[in-house]
Amino acid sequence: PSFAMFTVSSPYTIIGGRLKASVYRGGSTDWDRIGVWVGNGSRGGDRKRAWQAPEGATGSLELVLDLDEQLYPAGERGPHNFTARFEFSANEQNDPPTQTGIESLEMAAEIQCAPNSLPALSLGRNIVRYRDETPGPHQVKITHVWRELADNHPPLPPQRPVSPADGGQAGSLAPLFKWKAARDPDSQDRVADYQITVSFDPQCRWAVSTSLCRETGSGEPQWKLSQGWLDQDTTYYWRVRGRDSRGTWGEWSPVFSFRTTK
Repeated sequence: PSFAMFTVSSPYTIIGGRLKASVYRGGSTDWDRIGVWVGNGSRGGDRKRAWQAPEGATGSLELVLDLDEQLYPAGERGPHNFTARFEFSANEQNDPPTQTGIESLEMAAEIQCAPNSLPALSLGRNIVRYRDETPGPHQVKITHVWRELADNHPPLPPQRPVSPADGGQAGSLAPLFKWKAARDPDSQDRVADYQITVSFDPQCRWAVSTSLCRETGSGEPQWKLSQGWLDQDTTYYWRVRGRDSRGTWGEWSPVFSFRTTK
C-alpha cells in the first residue's frame, strides 16, 4: 500500500474546487486498488472518500470530481487550503506484478476575495505583473481607476494601538480593537471611516478571512470583532488606516501583533 498527497493553498478563502486526474490500475484483484480522499487543511482534516476505481475496471481511468461539498459544507466557513490523498496498492503475487499509479493530475480552487483585499496602485512608481496559462497569442486588458486630488491630503496613519497592546495578549477571542485616532492634515476634513486587517502574516499582506479585511463604518478609532474568527494560543497581526470625509484613504499604520489566551 502507498499514498501520495497534494495540497492547494491560498491566502484567500476557498469556496469550492475541482479535481481532474488520469490514474492507472493494472489489475482487477482485491489487491489492485486506487481511491481518492479529499479534506480541508494542509493535512487533509477529516478526509472523505471522493472516488474509488470501479470494480473490474483496469488500465487508464479518467475521473473528474466536483469538490464543493467536501470543501464548503453548508453553514461552515471555507478553508484556506485543501488536500487530495491518493491511496493505491498492487498485486505483487501476480507474474509479472501489477501496477497502480497517477498518470496526470489537475487541481483547481475557487476563491472568494473582497475588492479591498486586492492590490492597489499608490503614489509613485508601480509595477503590475500579470501571468496566465492560456495557450497561444491572446489579448489582456488591465484597467485601473483613480482620482487625482490636488487640494486634499489623506489622513496620517494611526501610530499605535490601545488594545490589544502591541506584542501583548488579548483576554478574549472577540477582542475590542482600539487605536490612537488618525489625524487629518486638512482642518476642514475629518476621519470618517477606518479599514482594519487581521492576519496570520507578520506583514499583514492578506487577511485571516475576507471578512477580516473590512471597513468599520465609523470614524471612531475602534472595532469589535465577533466570536468565531480567532483560535486560542495563536499570534495574530493587524493594521488600520483612515479615510477622510472626502473619500481619500491614508497609509496603513505599522503592523501590530497580539496573542490569544490558551
